Amino acid sequence: MAPQEDMVSKGLRKASNAVSKMAGGMLDSAGGLVADGGGKDVFVMQKSLRDIIKGIRTAKDEENAYTNEVLYEIQKEIRTNDPRTKAIALQKLTYLNMFGHSMGWAAFHTVEVMSQDRLSLKHAGYLAAKQSFQDSTEVMVLIPNLLKKDLASSVVFEVGFALDCLANIITPDLARDLVSDVFSLLNSSRAYLRKKAVLVLYKAFLRYPESLRPAFGRLTEKLEDDETSVISSVVAVLCELVIHNPKNYLPLAPTFYKLLQTSTNNWMTIKLVKIFGHMCPLEPRLAKKLVEPITQIMSTTPAKSLLYECICTVTNGMTHINAVCKLAAEKLKDFIVEFDPNLKFLGLRALTKLLPTHPKAVADHKETIFACLQEGDYTIQQTALQLVQGMVTKRNLMDTVTHLVLSMRKADVLFRNDLVASVLQVCGGNRYELLTDFTWYIVVLAELARVPGSTHGKEVGFQLIDITARVEVLREEAVQAMKPLLLDKALLEDKPENCSVGHALKAAAYIVGEYRSFVTSRVEIMRAMLVPQLKNQESVVQEHYIQCVMKLLAAAGTLPIDAPSAPEGEDQEPEAGKSQAPIAVFQIEEVWQMMVTITEQLPVLMRSRHVEVSERACQLMVVVNMLTMVAEQEPDEPIPVLKACMEQLAVLFTEELFPVSSKAQKVPVRRVWTYRHRDLSDQDGDLADDGINKDSAATLLGTKSKKQSRRIEKEARQAYTGHKEKMKEYYLADGPEKPKDQLDNLLNAAKGDKEAIPLPSWATTKKENKLAKDIVMKGDAGFDGQVDGNEDEDVKEATATKDELAYKALGGVDISKPLEEDDMLPTTMAYPQYDPILARERTFMKQHGHHPDVQLGQYGEVIKDTETREERKARHRRERAAKAAKAEEEAAPTPSASGIKREGETREERKARHRSQREEQAAAGLGVDLKVLEAAKKLMKEEKKAKKKQKAKEEKPKKQKDVAAEAEGDEGKKPKKTKAKKALAESADAEPKAKKGKPKKSKKGPEEP
Repeated sequence: MAPQEDMVSKGLRKASNAVSKMAGGMLDSAGGLVADGGGKDVFVMQKSLRDIIKGIRTAKDEENAYTNEVLYEIQKEIRTNDPRTKAIALQKLTYLNMFGHSMGWAAFHTVEVMSQDRLSLKHAGYLAAKQSFQDSTEVMVLIPNLLKKDLASSVVFEVGFALDCLANIITPDLARDLVSDVFSLLNSSRAYLRKKAVLVLYKAFLRYPESLRPAFGRLTEKLEDDETSVISSVVAVLCELVIHNPKNYLPLAPTFYKLLQTSTNNWMTIKLVKIFGHMCPLEPRLAKKLVEPITQIMSTTPAKSLLYECICTVTNGMTHINAVCKLAAEKLKDFIVEFDPNLKFLGLRALTKLLPTHPKAVADHKETIFACLQEGDYTIQQTALQLVQGMVTKRNLMDTVTHLVLSMRKADVLFRNDLVASVLQVCGGNRYELLTDFTWYIVVLAELARVPGSTHGKEVGFQLIDITARVEVLREEAVQAMKPLLLDKALLEDKPENCSVGHALKAAAYIVGEYRSFVTSRVEIMRAMLVPQLKNQESVVQEHYIQCVMKLLAAAGTLPIDAPSAPEGEDQEPEAGKSQAPIAVFQIEEVWQMMVTITEQLPVLMRSRHVEVSERACQLMVVVNMLTMVAEQEPDEPIPVLKACMEQLAVLFTEELFPVSSKAQKVPVRRVWTYRHRDLSDQDGDLADDGINKDSAATLLGTKSKKQSRRIEKEARQAYTGHKEKMKEYYLADGPEKPKDQLDNLLNAAKGDKEAIPLPSWATTKKENKLAKDIVMKGDAGFDGQVDGNEDEDVKEATATKDELAYKALGGVDISKPLEEDDMLPTTMAYPQYDPILARERTFMKQHGHHPDVQLGQYGEVIKDTETREERKARHRRERAAKAAKAEEEAAPTPSASGIKREGETREERKARHRSQREEQAAAGLGVDLKVLEAAKKLMKEEKKAKKKQKAKEEKPKKQKDVAAEAEGDEGKKPKKTKAKKALAESADAEPKAKKGKPKKSKKGPEEP
């Protein structure tokens, strides 16, 4: 009894303790009731995470309602001040977040739990943060200081929690602020922290690339760490960096090679092999160094993952080493025969990389690859089909295609289409390069046309017509192969399996109709082609069927019979490359049967909703009715008349389609003409025809000699003249003078030369412009803007354009007045661009305070004001400044008769200034730059000096007089002053004048602007 009493007493003691704790508010479970214990809110009978999981599993039908109820409880619990209650609520919310429920509203509460001192609570907060925090989370600004504190903690697991959270939520700002703290952990004495710090640095490199350079040295030092886990982590980080840019990490190849030889960890070896796979293409010498370790690993390792990485390294950068490639191909067979579809796919994928360099090694596994075509996985079937296409040669083409056609029977619709496309691509690639038997391929194409659900009927039809047209000896076999397609009525039914068969039937109808002389049962084929199911096909197919019936009717009555045997002693063989057409005999019965068939079955197509089909059917019916009428007019002897009509009908289809070689299609090269800046109608030029140009390449490239340019220009002129004579009604009537001659005369008039041809009235009314006279520049630019270096002499070109001179010549001509008979309308540029009405409006607007961009109506109203408030203020300031300047000018001395007299200005200086102002105004009115006029004046002076020197040379030299006689005759005259003496005298005269305060008189003209 004593033990029982002890147990009862212990139970009562535990119950009393529980009641006291509940009364004190220290129980950490809640059910909606809250008690105050020590200043903290505690929920009584709080549901734990395990209770939530059990409740979700039991409430299968009412899961949403139960989840909503739990979320409502969590919203209450997470707002409490008790850290433990808050942490349990955050754990439940994190679990529900995995089901898709948002927890962004609890981000601040998550930070509160992360900042707790207890390790279990901190763990719950970090777990919720790395699962829910994103770059756009607002509370991310509160985390850096917290993470810095935990990264510097002495508790290892706190540092580990902070590193795990940072790796998942790192942002560019966090990486910039915390990379130094993570970097310092590389020197930690704990391998656990060093390993985590290395891995976190990779995430920091991705978000903040500037941190890679300072941390790279310390990171590579850890390759010699004492702990294997740390070395493995460093290798994993460097492997990811090498994938991005392998060239920067080639100096580390010796260190990686040493690790590869000493490594016993398969995962680290996989990373090392992957690194070498990216480095081998950049450094060929590295491949020879890796032959021994790679071969040893492939021969000894039982790990499939490591073996596959070694094979990938071989296919990437070691394909020039045959021994290693053969070993890799043998090891890939073990992958292909595996039952695991993932390993099978990896093996086939590696074989596709090895196929371009070692096709024989891949061909050894041909049977295994063909077996993969029967797999149920579509990716495996597609990869195996890609390998089959790469292994096809002329020898195994027929066997391979036969195997692919047989595989179509068991394949699904998607893979069946891929099989049809592969057969067409292999056989028709490079203009049927691998084909040796076209008769066999015609039969294959006929079979491909029947494949249900195929979407490649258009390509099948194209190849049928292409081969039949090019290979003449094949046409009879092609007609016989197309006959079953036209007789099969099931192909005309409206079914999903016949989605593209219409294109193949269209090609079959064309072949039978085009080569109708090889058809033996025309009536049967015609009856099969005019069935009611033809309406299910597209209009293009119906059109080809009607055209084929027309061609068969034209050949009706010519039933093929055997050709007569050759006489004895003579062997007649058909010509090579040609089929021997059968001899035909007219049969009236066949004609009547075909006409009856057309009359009975064609009216359905005559009522088609497609215009082209209906039109062709009506035309065919009209032909049949005409033949019937002709036969009825001669009831006694209808055969000769009907035969004559049939012969005339057959004439419509006598032309045959001939094949054209792709090499025979010579596209004419478009000739590039290079015109000079001359008039094509001018036939006075000195051009010589040098015959055929041998250097056509130089002509097209633009590097032409002088003779070539002349010949090309002459040809262009001849072409222009011939076209003008042929199409003269489209050319404007020529006046007595051409535009070029008129503008040339204007240039001559400006230079003061004589006119070679009289000008029209509108050009003769203009007076000679002295300012534009003799304005020439050296260096004649060609039509394309380049100076012609072939010319021996420099050509002077007028600075003023022809259109500007034409405008000057316009003068006071009334533009609205009709032109006279000999007059010609000037060019567009000759008309004045100055609008006096617009100028008057702008003057009015300026006077009344309006902006120049403001448009005024007829009575001065503002139509559109595009001026802003700031622009108007700036304009008002400018106007006030202009008024002030004008007031200052009015206060200046009064103007004289020749203008305002400036202070200290002489009469000669004022005249020179007025003259330059008038020249500037004249140049502005003509649109000519003042600098150009000054340059022209200088050129004119130089030309005058040159003419004087030339005259002096041409005149006979006068007799020299004695020096004494000259001296006697010039005694009374003063000696002439040299230029230097004149300059000294002028400077001496200027000094006293300057002292007296008088301005110095300048003998030179006004300064050049």
